[in-house]
Amino acid sequence: MAPRPLSLLCLHGYSMTSGMLKQHMEPHVRRLKGLARLTFAQAPHEVPWDDDGGGPASKSDLGLQFEEKRKVYAWAKVHVGNGAVTNVEGMPASLRLLASAEAHEMAAHGHGFDGLLGFSQGAIIASLLLALSTEPGAPITPRFAIFAGGAPFSKISPDPGVATLFERATPVQLPTLHIIGEHDTTVLPAWSASLEELCAEAKRVTHSHHGGHVVPSDELSLRTFEEFLLARQAEM
Repeated sequence: MAPRPLSLLCLHGYSMTSGMLKQHMEPHVRRLKGLARLTFAQAPHEVPWDDDGGGPASKSDLGLQFEEKRKVYAWAKVHVGNGAVTNVEGMPASLRLLASAEAHEMAAHGHGFDGLLGFSQGAIIASLLLALSTEPGAPITPRFAIFAGGAPFSKISPDPGVATLFERATPVQLPTLHIIGEHDTTVLPAWSASLEELCAEAKRVTHSHHGGHVVPSDELSLRTFEEFLLARQAEM
């Protein structure tokens, strides 16, 4: 009997929507058809639309074109003062939403999400979910994660407890794929590398591409996604 398709929960970036990420990742959806079922979650917090496409995820860089402003969202609202993060709002609501998505997946398909796929702020949130996955009452318990333009959640949280969570001597032992843009000026490659270092070397795959802050869809990148997921499917 052929293995079932993998289920991925996909988390969009700041000042985006689930539909924007799905549109941006349309080449991946087509390429992974039959191998993976992608569910694009919608963050709960509305944030301002940036006309020039700035913010952490430039809409023009993502290849998204819109005639009108539309409502856009975030997983967390980060407040900065004197060059440092002073407060992060909204995480309890986001974690409840993601736990609800996991429960819905369980009810609909008899299992939770196999993996997480996060872009930009979504990848930062995915890093927190991965760190929490072995804790009691974890909102989601994935078997692997894919980070595109990501960084550790501790990069945006002033909470020392979060820093401790990410500074354990034992690295995350789940398989991870780290997608790093060589010309990413939003989430610097060094920040992505700091997330990579928190994951077990034997379990991680790193793919660098020549672009910026995007989920790359060139042939090599698509093949990297596909091969990583085929390996995860073979482990089922």
